[in-house]
Amino acid sequence: MAICFWSYRENSPMETTVLRNNPPVIYQKIPAFSDDADIAKGVVQALVIVDVFAKSNRSFNLLIHFPGTDASTLYSLTAHKIWSVGFRQNETVGRLLRKTAVVARYSPKFDAERAAMESATQQFFSDFNEALTWLISS
Repeated sequence: MAICFWSYRENSPMETTVLRNNPPVIYQKIPAFSDDADIAKGVVQALVIVDVFAKSNRSFNLLIHFPGTDASTLYSLTAHKIWSVGFRQNETVGRLLRKTAVVARYSPKFDAERAAMESATQQFFSDFNEALTWLISS
């Protein structure tokens, strides 16, 4: 398991942590989405940490984890849009993000998303340690 260097959490069910410093891995744990406001708070949490890397112009990897649940029960299209617009389409993220790993329990929805979205820089995993290993490999 990785070492937590520091984390940020502010009134949100989402937790954002820096797991590794070299290469940097930002870990976003998403146990549940209760409403759109929680999602927006979680995005702000992640961007606070991203800003630290942006100031030093350091690239980073992102690990998104839906622990112990079927990812399809945790977010809606609206939730995904809020997260995507607020985080993935942020100019700094677009410039500095190297790789993204998504970890969730296998389900038909997870498999469909994997088939539609997996690429050389974005991979889907059912195992946390496999995802982390992939992110820190060159």
